[in-house]
Amino acid sequence: MAAAFGLKLGIVAVAVAVAVAVAVAVAVAVASILGLAAIVNTSVVALLAIKYLGVTYLFVMARMILRENDELKIDNSLAQVRHPPTALKGTLLNAPNPKLSLFFFALLPQFLPKK
Repeated sequence: MAAAFGLKLGIVAVAVAVAVAVAVAVAVAVASILGLAAIVNTSVVALLAIKYLGVTYLFVMARMILRENDELKIDNSLAQVRHPPTALKGTLLNAPNPKLSLFFFALLPQFLPKK
């Protein structure tokens, strides 16, 4: 981004991204402390609501992709990309993603033993 828009805007963009990542991490921590996992574990309705909202979200995304009229363009210049840095970038990019936490909150309680 800095190459296209300048160093100052690049620094601002990085600062905003870090602030958002910290805010999401704090929000997930607060949700965990308040017992969101426990609520989902004890409430079948909450678990089903999260599951159905996730399914609806995936269907909406699939519909948007299917309605696109653009052709798929393959860039062969990226064929020589080294995979470990790419995997590290992907991991760091998805670490503050709240969808992953919600996925585990919806998926894992069904495998926990009932008291």
